[in-house]
Amino acid sequence: MFQAKSGDKVIVGRMKGNIHIGDKIYKLSSKKQIEKAKLTYNSENKKIPIGCKIVAKKGVNLSANAYVCNYMRNSLYNNISVNYESEIIPEEAIKTPTTKERIISQLTKTNDTPFKFEKINVEMGDNIFIPSIKEINEIRRSILSQIEKIIIGRLKRDTSKLTDENLNNLLKSEYNNSFSDNNNSTANNSKTNIKNITVYLNEIHPEFDYTKLSKEYISSIYIPLRHFMNKNYTDGIKKITEKFKTYIYIPAIVKANYKNIIKHSLDIIINNYNIAGFVISSLGDFVLLDNYKNDFEFIGNFSLNAFNQISINSLAELGLSKITLSPELNLNDINYITKTKKTDISLELIVYGNTPVMKMNYCVLGNSNKCYPQCKMRCQTSNKYYLKDRLGFNFRILPDNIQTVTTIFNSKITCITDVKSDVNSLRIDCIDETIDVINSIAKSTFFGDRIEGKQYTRGNLYRDV
Repeated sequence: MFQAKSGDKVIVGRMKGNIHIGDKIYKLSSKKQIEKAKLTYNSENKKIPIGCKIVAKKGVNLSANAYVCNYMRNSLYNNISVNYESEIIPEEAIKTPTTKERIISQLTKTNDTPFKFEKINVEMGDNIFIPSIKEINEIRRSILSQIEKIIIGRLKRDTSKLTDENLNNLLKSEYNNSFSDNNNSTANNSKTNIKNITVYLNEIHPEFDYTKLSKEYISSIYIPLRHFMNKNYTDGIKKITEKFKTYIYIPAIVKANYKNIIKHSLDIIINNYNIAGFVISSLGDFVLLDNYKNDFEFIGNFSLNAFNQISINSLAELGLSKITLSPELNLNDINYITKTKKTDISLELIVYGNTPVMKMNYCVLGNSNKCYPQCKMRCQTSNKYYLKDRLGFNFRILPDNIQTVTTIFNSKITCITDVKSDVNSLRIDCIDETIDVINSIAKSTFFGDRIEGKQYTRGNLYRDV
């Protein structure tokens, strides 16, 4: 690689365009600067480590003691210990006993809180059954809330004599300083605007090794509900849920018979996989998933038409933790919404993917291939299906054979990985992309690099609605 220092003369090959002597030349990227920047944001978003002991014995109230781990180098977190005693009393198991692993799994779902459980000790008798496993969620919520109140109380006392002008500076540096000794790194007092990147896997490919998805750039995964009901995808989904925060993506159309399947299968799915929450595609999903709203995150899909402040504020009141903005919005509208919204709800923007252009309440393949009345599940093969328009463009077809619903996707891929906005979550929609391609797209999204090619479109980003 050629290098030059300030003042050196360099010769650049032939260049196109209106270039004149004396024109300014700008350096667009620097490997050293990128590596230096990575050192700053890799040390951020650290979570406060919590230790916990849970006692589950027959005939005795379920109880827990939690504390902030003692290697935190800051007086703000010293000697914090809280207790919780439940009204639930463990019983002797008649069939399946509650395992330590199940308790730990429920307890560690701290999601977007500033805490993480690092040390967990479960003291329990033999053949114990906890009548309501949801009580572990209540234990988690209670002890984290108690710890948070203690920390906030100490912070208020320590900053009571500070002016508003320098209070923000203290809050920025306080947490990073607590980790500086433990991580042997310099505390970073500046806040970097780090984007959360989500990958939506329209299709799960059994031949793909999903353990190779990059956790450096990808923070969470959305998986369609139908894939959880296919045994061919079990291993792949297991690997994903063990590595990433995973959400069940509820389809936009849910037929009556499918609702019965969901009610019967959802508890089994949640028990078999580590699920963080659900992606809600219609208002009816709030009723369908009412029993899960207290224990799982609900994310609003773009199909809820989050198009302006009014719709976003209304959806936020329903208990959503994040809303995916409508892909019909342009950049001016997106920036206006992020700057003027009256709620703290997170906003998500789809920056890559074939946009769904139509959903049909029947199976297109079944009609064209004459699969009725006996379906041979041809759609579950590795074959890919398209509709070709009069201009020769191919529109990908994805069937949901459980519901006989068909989704048709745009022939071109919307790609705005370089978008400049204050949206704090970016989403990548994939169908046939390989693991290497997904990682490459996620990396480009993370660094705000533009991806170019004839197969891409900028969508509505610079168009008037």
